[in-house]
Amino acid sequence: MITSNVKRLTSISLLFVVFMVIFGAGCRRTPPTVSYEKNDNNPKTAQINPSDNALMDKDELDVSEVGDPSVLAILLLTQNAEVTVSRGAEQTQAINQMELYAGDDVDVTKGEARLLYPNIGISILPEGTRLTIMPGEGAGDEGFSAQILLEAGKIWTRLEQVLGSDESFSVEASNVVATVRGTAFGVSMVDGEIDVTVAGNQVAVSTREAMQNLKETVQNVVMVAAGNSIKVNPSILIPGQNPRAELLKKLRKVTDVEKQDIFYRFASERLDIATLKKPDQTFKWSAPINVGDKLEERLTPAQIERLKAIQLRQIQIRPELLQTEAISRDLIQQSVRFQIPLHEVILLDMQTTDTPTADGPTIK
Repeated sequence: MITSNVKRLTSISLLFVVFMVIFGAGCRRTPPTVSYEKNDNNPKTAQINPSDNALMDKDELDVSEVGDPSVLAILLLTQNAEVTVSRGAEQTQAINQMELYAGDDVDVTKGEARLLYPNIGISILPEGTRLTIMPGEGAGDEGFSAQILLEAGKIWTRLEQVLGSDESFSVEASNVVATVRGTAFGVSMVDGEIDVTVAGNQVAVSTREAMQNLKETVQNVVMVAAGNSIKVNPSILIPGQNPRAELLKKLRKVTDVEKQDIFYRFASERLDIATLKKPDQTFKWSAPINVGDKLEERLTPAQIERLKAIQLRQIQIRPELLQTEAISRDLIQQSVRFQIPLHEVILLDMQTTDTPTADGPTIK
């Protein structure tokens, strides 16, 4: 009798195991696939395939504790501006107050845009400017550290806060690097020449190769003071040689006419502290960060490892990020007021008015 009951229980257990093997495996949820559709408002917007499961099991994420990517800047658009942001192969039309992460490419095709570094400063990006924003080399998790790789156009920056010893801000254009601690300056690319113009304090100018040689940095750079500029063709700076002598030959005074330029004027005047405040609502694009060649060439292995972990996590939770993107897009579009271009701010400064309308940096 006992033997019969044991055999019966054994048979039931075997049937249960077989049932779980056959049907249980089919219950495991797999990551949804993501397809892309183009439209007029967003050149490449991700859409969740409705035939797939909506979400992954959160306990399946191997990198769930890596955190979110650091926000290097917030993109602000002026009225009628058209800006494209790219992350690797993905591209989108920029939304005002959009968060920018390591490796993001920004292309200002119309109007004027701005990069806000909350409580630190602002960069102005005129029409025709193309750049990549990156963390500074050796940047840690604390403090502000950003590097701009300028590919075309120009960028004018004013930092109201002096950066600490572990913080940095630099602009690189065709191997010419301008590094600051807290100042106002512009970098432009015109007909193959790089022009670094300083409107406040000092800027250290050298080549990327020379700046990496920490023992000889002082001997390799030219300190450009306010009211001066260096305009140089990078082709004359021979790799492996100290660029200081050639750069000194290109040092010159900024003319009175050049000082009337709207961007020089912007950099010469203090910013209203209210313009440096981080917006209450920001737009988070769901595209995973792009860990490409530009980052791998400049960042440490530890930085690259962390960014790749963040990238993997973003890929795994893409459906959730898409939902957040849709919500933040609606909130931003309902509440935000676009800023007016800098040249219109300058024009207002020349007129008498009791009701100023500029939201951006003002010239006093």
